[in-house]
Order: sequence, then C-alpha cells, then structure tokens
Amino acid sequence: MSRKLSEQNRDKQGSSSSSFHRSVYSEDVPYVCELKWSISSRLKDVVLQVREHLEKLQDFFSIMDDIDKKLWVVGPIQPSRATSFRQINLGNDCFIMLAINVSDPRSLPECRLLGPETITDKMRKTWRRNCNRWTKDKSIGENLENLMETSLPGPRQSTMEDQQMMNLELRVEVDPTIHVTIAAAAELFIVFVWEIGCVLSQQRGNLIVCSLESGRPDGNYKHKQGKCKV
Repeated sequence: MSRKLSEQNRDKQGSSSSSFHRSVYSEDVPYVCELKWSISSRLKDVVLQVREHLEKLQDFFSIMDDIDKKLWVVGPIQPSRATSFRQINLGNDCFIMLAINVSDPRSLPECRLLGPETITDKMRKTWRRNCNRWTKDKSIGENLENLMETSLPGPRQSTMEDQQMMNLELRVEVDPTIHVTIAAAAELFIVFVWEIGCVLSQQRGNLIVCSLESGRPDGNYKHKQGKCKV
C-alpha cells in the first residue's frame, strides 16, 4: 500500500514538474521538450533534459540573432526566443517573410514575398531559379543576397533628423496664452490644427503668434490667441 502511494506521489511530482518547466521557459523557446519521467527519476534528471534541449537550440538562437543584427528586420518588433519567423525589408517597398526551420535552421527557409506585384513577381522567379544556391555553410543574409542576386539593406540607422524629432519636447498649457517649447532647430515650424485649424501670424523675435479657432456644437466659435516659442 505504501509503495503504491509512493508511486502515485512520484507521478504527481512528474506531472507538476512538467507543468512547472513549461511555465518557466516555454515563452523563450520555439517548442517545449517532452520530459521523460519514471519512478526512479529525480529533479536533476529534469534539469539535465532541459539543458540538453536548450543546447540543441543554440544554433537556432545564433542564426536568429545574426538576422536581427545584420538585416533590416521590421517584424516582429520585439521578438522573443520563441519566435521563428522574421519580416525583412528588402527595399523598394518590398518585404520577405522568412520562416526558419527550428530543427534545421541552416536549411532553406520557407518564404513569402510582400510588396508591389510587378517587383515581387520577378523576385519569386529569381527565388525559384536560384534556390539550389542555398548552402548551410553561409549565413542567412549571405544566402539571401546570393539567391536573390541583390544586396540587402542593413539595419535601419536613425538619422540626425529622426533623432531631433525624438528629442522634440512639446509642452502645452491650458491657458489663453499657449506656450510651446521646441528643442529642435530654430527654423522648425509646427502648425497646430485644432478641429478647424490654426492660422499663423507674424513672428516676433523668437515667438510666433497664432490665432486658434475651435468649433462648438452650437455652431459658435471660440477665438484664442497663442504664442509658439522656437
């Protein structure tokens, strides 16, 4: 009787450990390994199986990291270790969706081309014609360039203009006089359109006087004057 209870307890432990390991790392791997559990199994056996599973995925992780580092990836925006596909910008408003084989990540991936039909049709023909050029000793990026007979854009670098727009500080105060502070170039003008619009007036020093009108449900209009500081 006691032996039977002991076996039942072990089975419960195996089941609970399986649920535990799924909840712990299932979000970080493309698929979860099936644990082998027996009467003589111990926790260290579970840990060993998980480690072996992660070791098998190291090549996959490395390849996905290389794609993210060297190509212009537009999707997913924040991929997890479990994500096995990438959407890559090819330029000319064209994109390629790659589905990497987790079990054989260096093999020719499944792909889907997105973009203007006139361009993607040519790309599909080139892909079919050159798919036998794919080799496992080259990176995904090198294989894609060789197969598609074109150079691929690298990761998008933020330009100075992008950085200025990111650093744009805008402060609006609810007051008859509206102060807007812009920490970009002095010649940068921003036109505010509130319901009906904003009409810019003359510039006085570093201030631009604005005339703002907002419509009301009753058909009347409220007139305010504001200042934009540049």
